Amino acid sequence: MNGLFVTVLVAIAASCSKDDGPFLKYGDHYQGGIVFYIFQEGDKGYVSGESHGLIASFEDLQTADGELEVPWGCCPNTMDCLNISGAENIGIGYGQVNTLAILAVCDEPNIAARLCDDYSIEFEGEVYDDWYLPSYKEITKMNKPKEYILEHTITYWTSTQDKDGEPSKKYAIQVFGWVDQCGPPYPYSDACWHVGSIGGEAKWYKSRVRAVRSF
Repeated sequence: MNGLFVTVLVAIAASCSKDDGPFLKYGDHYQGGIVFYIFQEGDKGYVSGESHGLIASFEDLQTADGELEVPWGCCPNTMDCLNISGAENIGIGYGQVNTLAILAVCDEPNIAARLCDDYSIEFEGEVYDDWYLPSYKEITKMNKPKEYILEHTITYWTSTQDKDGEPSKKYAIQVFGWVDQCGPPYPYSDACWHVGSIGGEAKWYKSRVRAVRSF
């Protein structure tokens, strides 16, 4: 009887383990970073009956010299940037695809994609070194109403090349940290709405970087 009782307790404890994906939620610290999105049906990386998703690095990345803002890159000359085939994906699950496409062509140090690719962290005895620059739709999942991962009033690079930019593809997509605004048109209530902005920016422009990995 005692043996059976112990077995049942072990089974229950295992089912509630922190490593069991279904129990993870936004904001949990897991596998080297902060959980911010669980894949939904239709997402690249979704597996029915399993829990997978995206994790953001704990902090914005920086160069060895402590620089927090870096260019998107792929500009052999300051005003002459390359068109990166395969780096125009905007969707969930495509940040790594974009990052690999960028790194296959661009050998510059201290660009956004390389900073992510070089990033490594030891967390709870494990080393996690499979980070990448998030796509546009991935990074927009990092901030939710009243819950934030990205710094406010800061611009961040995505790995998504701006396909609507000039034919020379000199632009990549940035996002501006999402925040809540409260007040008009609801000055007499606690109603808030979630705001942010996106836009194409020259690839030689400098912005911050937040790395992502999949689990």
